[in-house]
Amino acid sequence: MPHLSRSTLVVLFVAGTTAFAQGPPCNATTPAALGVFAGEFDVAIAFRAGPTSWDSTSGRASFAPDLDACLIVERFAGRRYGSPYSYLALWGASGDSANAIQRTFVHSQHGVMGLSSGDWSRGRDSLVVRDSAMVRGRWIHERWVLTRPVDGRFAATGLRSEDGGLTWFATARATFARR
Repeated sequence: MPHLSRSTLVVLFVAGTTAFAQGPPCNATTPAALGVFAGEFDVAIAFRAGPTSWDSTSGRASFAPDLDACLIVERFAGRRYGSPYSYLALWGASGDSANAIQRTFVHSQHGVMGLSSGDWSRGRDSLVVRDSAMVRGRWIHERWVLTRPVDGRFAATGLRSEDGGLTWFATARATFARR
């Protein structure tokens, strides 16, 4: 085994740790990926209430940078199924190409937290994040699809699959309009 001098070990250590520290900081990647959503919005939203029925309502939402712009904090307040309803989502962009965008989500009606990841479509006209959860012994897959804002408006659709992704049905449809 060759003998390594102390200076060689220091160079190797510094070079090795530098490789992990490279890449753009989160306060560059998050605004670049998600900054188009920043602002205050009026929201028209319909929640699936059954196989053919919808509960249409309205609310307000905000998307605001936090933690030196490393996160975008999304808050919604309105009603769902006749009761007060709110949610909180934390959005971030790591720059990792496989899961460039992450979203942690929790709402006021049952408190289960979800962690989604995804990215912009190839044409960069829609953002899709996905997650899965075990519910009553079976996997439920969900998608949250947001269109790129145009003229201060964007749409969001929640989709759900209960058969491993073979079929999907809408659970929520929303239109966000900048205030």
